[in-house]
Amino acid sequence: MTESTTTTPESTATDQPATTDDPTLESVCEQLETLTDRVAEFEAEVERKDDRIEELEAQRDNDPIEINADGDTAGLTDIWIAGIPVGSILQNTTEDVDRAHSRLDDVQALASNNGASGAETTTESQNVETPLERICALPEHVADRELTSNQERARFIARDVRDYAEKAPAGLVLDSRTITKVLPR
Repeated sequence: MTESTTTTPESTATDQPATTDDPTLESVCEQLETLTDRVAEFEAEVERKDDRIEELEAQRDNDPIEINADGDTAGLTDIWIAGIPVGSILQNTTEDVDRAHSRLDDVQALASNNGASGAETTTESQNVETPLERICALPEHVADRELTSNQERARFIARDVRDYAEKAPAGLVLDSRTITKVLPR
């Protein structure tokens, strides 16, 4: 019998079984596709993280509180609110309070001087300041804004009480008829 001999064309990489030494075109395409997918995933993740970083930076820029210190050595002046160090804010507030106390002392001194003029008083009575004395010592613009109508009438009478009252052994006497006549209508 005669054996028939057939010639086979030369083999290519695609018709060979996959071996570890010689990858096929199909396996290379699969690996390339897998790597392309992974690169796309990484790019998407990097883009998400970039967006988050931009968001956090925008929040930080809009955040009025900021700490300008290295590590744990932050002091009060290293903490800033709205661009101003907290220490400066506290210092300014303290100065404002000191000025307010100074003005209050001035008003109290003025009130005690008004109450003591013309009448003999003891040092004990000069230290006692009544609500009427405090009302009389208020500046005109504050009195116009802050006092009730009864306080305004009392202030009006008390400021010129020596003109309306009669002298008595116990001090000054002012009867209701005189008050009625003196008060503006």
